[in-house]
Amino acid sequence: MPTEKLVILSKDSAASLYLAGLRHFQSGRFAVAEERVRRALASDPQHADSLHLAGLLHAQANRIDIAIDFVARAIRIDHGNLEYFSSLGTFLARQDRFAEALKSYEVALTLKSDSADVWVKIGDLQRRQKRFEEALLAYDHALSLDPRHLDAADKSGALLIELGRYVEALARFEQSDTIRPGRFDTLFSKGLCFQTLARLKEAAASYTLALAADAKNYDARNNLGAVLFQMGQFEEAAAQLRKAIKVRPQGAGAFSNLGFALIRLKRFDEALAVLDRAIALAPDLVEAINNRGNALTALNRAEDALADYDRAIALNRNFADAHANRGVCLDNLLRPDEALPSYQTALALEPDNGDTHWNLAINRLRVGDFKAAGSKPNGVGNLLCFT
Repeated sequence: MPTEKLVILSKDSAASLYLAGLRHFQSGRFAVAEERVRRALASDPQHADSLHLAGLLHAQANRIDIAIDFVARAIRIDHGNLEYFSSLGTFLARQDRFAEALKSYEVALTLKSDSADVWVKIGDLQRRQKRFEEALLAYDHALSLDPRHLDAADKSGALLIELGRYVEALARFEQSDTIRPGRFDTLFSKGLCFQTLARLKEAAASYTLALAADAKNYDARNNLGAVLFQMGQFEEAAAQLRKAIKVRPQGAGAFSNLGFALIRLKRFDEALAVLDRAIALAPDLVEAINNRGNALTALNRAEDALADYDRAIALNRNFADAHANRGVCLDNLLRPDEALPSYQTALALEPDNGDTHWNLAINRLRVGDFKAAGSKPNGVGNLLCFT
């Protein structure tokens, strides 16, 4: 009868030292991992797994040339290992050697054609090359191979947001939420999609759940405040924005949004002080400058308001709200003919803005031109700072 023997590793064998190094690497103890790998390779310079791990350690320290050399040595010893080719592709991609990286991934797929991880890396490579549709196809293929591949769902969703395809992105993040419920990143991304799609109640719910996972996250708190503002809940918005500021006292966006909420609450002096703070933190934040102009207008400081609108326009000539507000300000200063070009520029940038059409009509009536425009409600999205 054949006899069976257990494989017992010496604590100083290359294999044993490699396994110890791998555990330290996975735990983030890189210096200890490097020491174990050095000992492993001193024991057996041809130990392929140790050579690969040495490559990973050098890559972690951003020594990419050395990392590539170690992984290439591992491949020469064992050219049938998918992980080696996958790592080599990753390192080559970090050096923008895209064609070589793709070749490495293709070799990896000859070893295991249904590797979802490799298809995700191909998607990452194509995304860096701005081959976005191909990247989405690669992520989709990874998900067809492994419908519970969280990285593929997340990266697909993030790219779809980048492309402005929020409905599709939302579907991907719903998939991520099914794979691993309750994650902050997924809930925040869902909130951003809902917010952009004007599904405000769902956005508020998603941001609230995200904050349950990370109560001190500035971006989620700021965006929740912005959504509540859009829903007309100005007191609640202000409360959330104050919490955001407590988390990040240098957060200019939250100060700007809080100032806007205080304007809607008709607390103009308080709004002015808050907006002064926002501008001190971010002197080029056009939303804050424009909103300070609105606070100054409400305080009957039209000349000061006009200076803010001019400053906002100088920073961003395509900021329609600043042009429209400049027109209103000039009308308040009884300079209707100067106001006209501001309204016209605002409408060229936002042709469907009902408030601007209405203000233009009033302006023309003041000078005896009775061709007045109709009006329709205007949104506030361009005046808020989203993260």
